[in-house]
Amino acid sequence: MERGSISVKVSASGAIASITAQNLGFPKGAQIKEINVHVGDTIRAGQVLARIDPFSFQQTLNQQQAQLQNQQAQLNKIINGSTVGRRSAPTTRPSRSWTPPRTTWAPS
Repeated sequence: MERGSISVKVSASGAIASITAQNLGFPKGAQIKEINVHVGDTIRAGQVLARIDPFSFQQTLNQQQAQLQNQQAQLNKIINGSTVGRRSAPTTRPSRSWTPPRTTWAPS
């Protein structure tokens, strides 16, 4: 038996397909702001392929934060006992009642 090198040449035509493929999913309503790769580029794990426009998500976040602050303020009022529906009885009665002034209107 002799040692030697073996050379094999293969010639073929057809479409080349990736061994692994990954579908990219973006949240509903998201708009792509930038794409960092092109067809045929080699990519590596962890590489940023695209960025979405954060505007609509930032708007939603701002609304939710405002709602949270409002609900926190309402909770603080309840905890501190200063709710609208809860009034303590007055210690003294008013000496007289107030009536709004009457006005008359006459055409000129």
